[in-house]
Amino acid sequence: MSSQKKRNFQIEEDRHRVKKRHRVDADPTYAEKTWKILENAVHEICNHNTSGLTFEELYRNAYNMVLHGYGEEMTIVPRTHKTPVHELGLNLWRDNIIHSNKIQTRLLNTLLELVQRERTGEVINRESHDCGAYLKQAEKRLNEEMERVSDYLDTTSLSKIIDVVVKEMIENHMVILLHYDSALVNMFVGDKYEDLERLYHLCQRVSDGLSRMVDVMSSYIQEKGDQLQANLEKSRDLADYVQRLLEEKDKFEIIIIISFDNDKLFHDGLDSAFDYGINLNPRFLEYLIAFVDEKLGVKGVCEEDEDIIFHQVAMLFQRLKDLNMIGDRINFLPNNILGA
Repeated sequence: MSSQKKRNFQIEEDRHRVKKRHRVDADPTYAEKTWKILENAVHEICNHNTSGLTFEELYRNAYNMVLHGYGEEMTIVPRTHKTPVHELGLNLWRDNIIHSNKIQTRLLNTLLELVQRERTGEVINRESHDCGAYLKQAEKRLNEEMERVSDYLDTTSLSKIIDVVVKEMIENHMVILLHYDSALVNMFVGDKYEDLERLYHLCQRVSDGLSRMVDVMSSYIQEKGDQLQANLEKSRDLADYVQRLLEEKDKFEIIIIISFDNDKLFHDGLDSAFDYGINLNPRFLEYLIAFVDEKLGVKGVCEEDEDIIFHQVAMLFQRLKDLNMIGDRINFLPNNILGA
């Protein structure tokens, strides 16, 4: 090792690079010639003909263009504040393809045909679905159309498409959804909270959809009150009549909270229908007194149950509009209820 002659290594400047740079500076047509090479390469790439290209050479030419201050020719240097290559390509595609008079109509028809084919992938047979199943399908279709807008349509189309779907699948079928075969009433009877919630949100998109739902609900509550009154004439159980009336009110308050977003419109409809029933009956105070006697006359009633009963009776008493019909019988009610 020691007998070997030491070699002195010296780092020299890249002569090839210096020579090349000198040649670039000396040739005023360098940028034009190099860009022509790159432009031809881009065309070959677009035509899927890359067998004759050397990508290393293309990279070197592009690098040298930027290195010698010709980056603006390719819109690729950020500090020039020019459109980036990817965005520029999209703009060129839009201006030369999408906006072409020869292509635009055909492209639009093709897109609409594809959308229609996708829509008809699952044909709805409305005669074979019950109301709940139809509501699920309507909700599904509405969500699909909203996704399509997000995927490949302009956002300004969203409201127009939603209006069409709502009109065709909900607004045009409101009578069937609310009345046919007691559709909405059956949801009330069966405690179908999910179907009721789905119907609420879909009808919310129709101008008078919710008010029409309230009308059906109010009519049903009044009819239910008439049924309870008819049963009372047979059973003569006054306290049971009041109890069932309270249970019916509680039932709809739960429905409004769970399925109708605690909507005040439905609360007002419930109160109106409920008040109508108890004020239409001139003997309702007798029923109320019988209810108090039965509930509080049982031995061992806990304080918590008493509070619930007093609250219920006070609520019913406050709803009586014409206190003149009560007369002297008002003294039969407990003082804490009168004070309420």
